[in-house]
Amino acid sequence: MSMTNAYRGRGAVRDAGLALGMPEEQVAAIAKQMWRFNARDFRQAVEEKPELAELAAQVRESPQLDQLVHLTEKLDRLPRHISVHPCGVILSDASLLDRTPVQRSGMGLPISQFDKHDMDPMGLIKLDILGVRMHRPWPTPSKSTGNSTAKPSTTTESPSKTNPPTRCCAPRAPWASSSSNPPAKWN
Repeated sequence: MSMTNAYRGRGAVRDAGLALGMPEEQVAAIAKQMWRFNARDFRQAVEEKPELAELAAQVRESPQLDQLVHLTEKLDRLPRHISVHPCGVILSDASLLDRTPVQRSGMGLPISQFDKHDMDPMGLIKLDILGVRMHRPWPTPSKSTGNSTAKPSTTTESPSKTNPPTRCCAPRAPWASSSSNPPAKWN
């Protein structure tokens, strides 16, 4: 599943400045001053905060800076882009592809373009799997009996070596120890 990243002060200034063709150094200097207020309050902050007096004078003299302030205020809290929810998983069968737009993430994993907050109203089941070291494909339940098709492991070797992960799984996290001791049996 995805999560929507929205514009905040500094990001709004940077993107608005880029759209206006302003020099990157000038935009970066303005963005550094935006840590005490929201983008929607940019003009008010420029007029009221003494530490922004120099910027206020520049805004009054430059139509381009005035436009930057205007665009920054309009961008506040609007969606900027989507990214992969770090721990979110949607539980569904293949019909999910017919019910939600899907795109490939930077790692090549399929992600729903719907935000994490859209899942409950759509009746989809979402899980937040936080910090579990044993992420592996889950066994497929049998339709006739409801029993799992997984067989108990009789080896002491890691399940990831005996049953390599499928393409849908993310690579091992860099912080996960390669010498972790998985359970001896899978029930």
